[in-house]
Amino acid sequence: MKTVNWNLDIGSAARKKRRTYPTKTTMNLYFRENRGTKPATILLYVLFVLVLLLAAGKFLVLDRVLAVDALEDEAVRMESQTASVMARLGEYPAVLEEYTRLAPTERERALTDRMDVLDLIDEVIRPAAHISQVTIQDQQVLVEFSGVTLVETADIVSRLEASPLVARTTVDTAASEEDRATVDVDMLIELSGGEEAAQE
Repeated sequence: MKTVNWNLDIGSAARKKRRTYPTKTTMNLYFRENRGTKPATILLYVLFVLVLLLAAGKFLVLDRVLAVDALEDEAVRMESQTASVMARLGEYPAVLEEYTRLAPTERERALTDRMDVLDLIDEVIRPAAHISQVTIQDQQVLVEFSGVTLVETADIVSRLEASPLVARTTVDTAASEEDRATVDVDMLIELSGGEEAAQE
């Protein structure tokens, strides 16, 4: 059992101890406040998340919607152009028929030019005779005229057969017995081919 020494001088014992004093002469009063739980900070976080969501929505949704709208507008424009073209093409059969009627076919191009034939008849037959009818079919021309003699008819035949447009002629006349009497003539003219006559 430990005994207590009642005779010990407490004051002297305390003086014998080394006296120590604090050496720090300044005090750090900085206090960092935890703002993570404040309403303003939470609101900033929420706003930041909303901005991110809006940016993502713009790139992922809005831009695609605008692109789809642009494509739809382009499709409507192309449909309008197509309808316009189809409306013009609706007149194509009538235009083709008109063109076919006006443009010479390959068979018609092979025939002798009708205007050249009429010019030849006008140049050779009309000055001396009265032409009552001219019929042209394919490569044959039937000319009915009167007011010429047999001699003049022979001269007309000779001049016609000298033309490169004419292959041959056949004459049927209703003449009187008098040499100088006028006759009614039915003349059948066989024409040369259109390309052949053009080359000559």
